[in-house]
Amino acid sequence: MRVVLVRHSVSAADPSTSPHTWGLTDEGRARAAALDLSGLRLLAGPEPKMVQTLEPHGPVEVDPRCGESHSEGWLGDDAFLAAIERYFAGEEPAPGWERAADVVARFPLVDGVAICSGGRAISAVVAHLTGCDGFALWRTLTMPHVIVLHQGDQGRWVASNG
Repeated sequence: MRVVLVRHSVSAADPSTSPHTWGLTDEGRARAAALDLSGLRLLAGPEPKMVQTLEPHGPVEVDPRCGESHSEGWLGDDAFLAAIERYFAGEEPAPGWERAADVVARFPLVDGVAICSGGRAISAVVAHLTGCDGFALWRTLTMPHVIVLHQGDQGRWVASNG
């Protein structure tokens, strides 16, 4: 099995609106178009930035299970980073936030598919499957970022940057 996970491209952040409504910036659209996702079925979470990241590469199927971890409200930089640390530690990240384990439980893995989601969701899934440090991985992700997951000889998941 081979699954390509794509963190969405650069989004048009607006603290006065929900991050779940943000689309891509012009720079984000250009970076998304430069990805090589040829030959893959395209699946995205329901957020505009996720769908728009994959659109240059063909028809996109939307699946809410591929969405970012649910969060509520703008926290500010320090509070956001602390919530992310709690998220990856398996704790209650912040009021109204979904736990990493719940994201992993709902996230589909489909062979031959590029799945676009958010950095928290992707890092939680990769950490769960490979045993890596999810918080450390999350801190290294760019916009967009491609991680290829495949099962090795003994069924163990291996992740590499695409």
